[in-house]
Amino acid sequence: MKISLALSMLFSACALGTAAHAVETWTLPGTKAVCLAKGGVWEKRGMPGDPQDREVCVLNAPDAGKQCSSSARCLSGWCRPNAKEGWKPAGEKAPGVCEAVRQVNGCVQGLDKGVIVDIPCVM
Repeated sequence: MKISLALSMLFSACALGTAAHAVETWTLPGTKAVCLAKGGVWEKRGMPGDPQDREVCVLNAPDAGKQCSSSARCLSGWCRPNAKEGWKPAGEKAPGVCEAVRQVNGCVQGLDKGVIVDIPCVM
């Protein structure tokens, strides 16, 4: 009885360990000096005249290019459909890869649980 209980607890713990895959945190440097020291580029992003138009650090996320199924799994916050698959409409299933940078400009798509979602256009 004790052995079966111990094995049951062990298998439960192993299952929880794999299911609870958490994404580590990653933040962009907030100053030009730190950004450049880490190999990033300090540049203006956004639309001219827009309050969001400001200088930011553009630095590749450590997990750029890794396979993903949801944006929540990527340090950049963006899992995009794999370009090798070609363009597919929203609602279709597709494999994805973690995007290198957090700043998104233009009309793009992302993934949520392996399903393509349209992200509102950002210029």
